[in-house]
Amino acid sequence: MVEFDLGFGGKKKPQGQPTGVESDTVSRVRDLNARLNTLEDSLNNLRKKVQITDSNLISKSKHLDSEIKATFADMKDIRRDVIDIKDKISLMFKELKVRATSDDVKVLKRYIEMWDPIKFVSKNEIDAIIDEKLSQRTQKQK
Repeated sequence: MVEFDLGFGGKKKPQGQPTGVESDTVSRVRDLNARLNTLEDSLNNLRKKVQITDSNLISKSKHLDSEIKATFADMKDIRRDVIDIKDKISLMFKELKVRATSDDVKVLKRYIEMWDPIKFVSKNEIDAIIDEKLSQRTQKQK
């Protein structure tokens, strides 16, 4: 076995076949390094997935916010329409209360039949009758 002097008290072994302990250590280090690389890759993949999920969540949140605002605007319009409809229905009821009922119409019909307005005379007819009567009187007096 050849030894080299490193100049600070330690000696370097020549490069050759590693011993059993060194070989086991090297294999463990390589295995740990491979595992570490796999874990780093997994971590990077998880970070990308989390970033994509966050991005999607933000996008969906903005979309939902706009949908909620639109829904609230629609609800305001519907409320306004309902209030208008209520006002119109209330006005209709007020007008219906003022209108004559079927009983009122029946009473009016009875009065009209009782008065018999067809027998009423006009002012011109009265004037003509009065003139005729006056002329008959004046002729009798002569």
